[in-house]
Amino acid sequence: VTVAAEGQPLAPLIAGLSHCEASAKAATKIRGPKGSVVTLTLRRPPAVETFEVAITRDEVPIISVNAEILD
Repeated sequence: VTVAAEGQPLAPLIAGLSHCEASAKAATKIRGPKGSVVTLTLRRPPAVETFEVAITRDEVPIISVNAEILD
C-alpha cells in the first residue's frame, strides 16, 4: 500500500473517492518526468511499519484494447 509520495500523505488526497478516482489521483502524485526520482512511503499489510523506496520514473506504455461483437 502506498502511504505517501514525496512525503505527502495520500489518504487525505483520496478520501471519499471511488477506487478508480483514488487510483487516478494518487497516480498524479507519483508520475513525473522520465529519469526523475520519486520517493514512495509503503506499507505491507498486515505490518504497521512503513518503509521508503526511491524509484526512477520511466515511460510506461499504455496498451488499449478494442472489442466488437461479431456474428
